[in-house]
Amino acid sequence: MTDIVGSTSMEAATLAHSPGSVYIAGVEVPPENLHDEIVRHLLSALRPAVGAAPDSNHALVGHVISALKKYLASHQGRPYMSPTPTGSLPAWKERRIKALMQSELGRNLSLRRLATECGLSVRHFTRCFRLSTGMSPHRYLLKVRLERARQLLLDPALPLHDVAIVCGFSDQSHFTRVFRGTERIGPGAWRRLHLQAPARLGTP
Repeated sequence: MTDIVGSTSMEAATLAHSPGSVYIAGVEVPPENLHDEIVRHLLSALRPAVGAAPDSNHALVGHVISALKKYLASHQGRPYMSPTPTGSLPAWKERRIKALMQSELGRNLSLRRLATECGLSVRHFTRCFRLSTGMSPHRYLLKVRLERARQLLLDPALPLHDVAIVCGFSDQSHFTRVFRGTERIGPGAWRRLHLQAPARLGTP
C-alpha cells in the first residue's frame, strides 16, 4: 500500500489496488463506483494532502475518509451519475462500450460480450444502447468499422482484403457489400476517387 499523506501517526489514507477495486483506509470502493462522480471528487480532495505536513492534514483526511465511508454505506455500491435519459446507458458505460468496439474492431464482438461489460442482459443492453445512441449495437459497430475503413483506404499500399480484415469484416466480398450499401460505390472506386482528388487540386 502507498500512504498518500506520508504519515504513520494519523489514520492511514492509503490506496491499494486489487482486480477491479480500490481500497482506501480499509474501505473497498467497488468497481462500479470507480466512475462515481462523488467518489472521484472525494479522492480529488485528498490530493493536496500528498507531501504536506501530516499535522496540517489530519482533519482533512479524516473528514474525507468519513464522508467516503458514509456515502458508500448509504448507496450500497450504487454509483451516483449525472442524470441520463430514462432507460439509456450511463455515460461511463456508453464510453466503455464504444472504446471496446474501437479497440477490438477486428474481432467478432458478440452482443453477449458487450452486454456483460455493462452487467446487463442482452435484451436490456440492446434497448439501453439504442436509447443512448439512436441505433442498435450492430448498426453502430458497422458505422465504426466503415469509418475506420475509409481512413485505411486512403493508404494506396494497403490491399482491400487487409482493410476488410482489420476492420472486422469476414472477407473482402462482405466488406464490399457493406461499403457499397452505405457509399453507393465500391471501396476500390472510392479509394481511386479520393486519392485522385488531392492530385487534381495540386495540379497548376
